[in-house]
Amino acid sequence: MTDQERNVRTLIVCFTIAVMVLVPLRFVEVGNSLTATKGNEAVLGEITLPDAGDQMLEAPYKQIESQGECIGGDEADARIRAITEIMLNEEVGPEKLEQLKNELRDIEVRRCK
Repeated sequence: MTDQERNVRTLIVCFTIAVMVLVPLRFVEVGNSLTATKGNEAVLGEITLPDAGDQMLEAPYKQIESQGECIGGDEADARIRAITEIMLNEEVGPEKLEQLKNELRDIEVRRCK
C-alpha cells in the first residue's frame, strides 16, 4: 500500500465520520434556532418560516426517545399474563381497566422486534 492510497483511505474515513456526526447536529441546531424564534417572525430573504417546522425536525428523535428500552419476549409475555390475571380475577373499575389497557399497549409497543 502506497502513501497515496493510505492518504485516500484516511480522507474517506474522516469524511464519513464527519458526515455521521454533523448531520444529526444540524437537525438539533435547526430545531433549537426555530424554537428560539418562537413568537417572533424569522425572515429568510422574502420567505417567513412557520412555527411548526421545529416539530417536524425533532419528530424522529422524540419518537426514538419516547420508546425507551425494549422488553424481551418472555418478560413481555409474563407482564401481559400478570395484567390479564388482575383483569380476570379482581373487580376492576373503569378507570383501573383503562390504566391496565394502556399498560398492555405500552408493553406491546416496547416489545423487542
